[in-house]
Amino acid sequence: MNLSISMQKVFMVSLIGTIVLIISLQIIGRNLVTPLSPMGIVSFEFSSNMQNADSIMSSWNETGKISAALNLGLDYLFILMYTTTLLSGCIVLTKCASYEKGKTIKYLSKVMIISSVVAALLDVIENFALIRILTGNGSDNLAALAMYCAIPKFILVGLVILFIISLWSVRKLFNKTV
Repeated sequence: MNLSISMQKVFMVSLIGTIVLIISLQIIGRNLVTPLSPMGIVSFEFSSNMQNADSIMSSWNETGKISAALNLGLDYLFILMYTTTLLSGCIVLTKCASYEKGKTIKYLSKVMIISSVVAALLDVIENFALIRILTGNGSDNLAALAMYCAIPKFILVGLVILFIISLWSVRKLFNKTV
């Protein structure tokens, strides 16, 4: 089987898995949305200190705290899935690059691949800090760590998604290699 076709299959399967997990995390996290956490678990990620984290956790009932724990646990599978999607998306689209423009595209793709891995590592560290906080072992340092991991994680993931969509759009729009 051709590597390109295999990678396309990996991309499609991981993309579907990523979408299913996004929907699942949204459903699980519905009761985490409160006036103190209007973005649910994302508000918790950005709490920045224990006073804010405690306030958010206090706004959740017992079911909410269980949902938060389940959300954070399932997020580890989500990290694996979205990272696979981003990596395989970069690889598949880079293989379509023309020779002339391919050097720049391939360089950018390597940067995006590294960015995907860094984002995943930041997400793992962030989840570790949030689980410690949720289980009563938090500190201002852990709350700050979670936030300082979340900010670049979202930026990096956004940049990689933008890169993938840009390459795909150019390819579809002009029906040729980039």
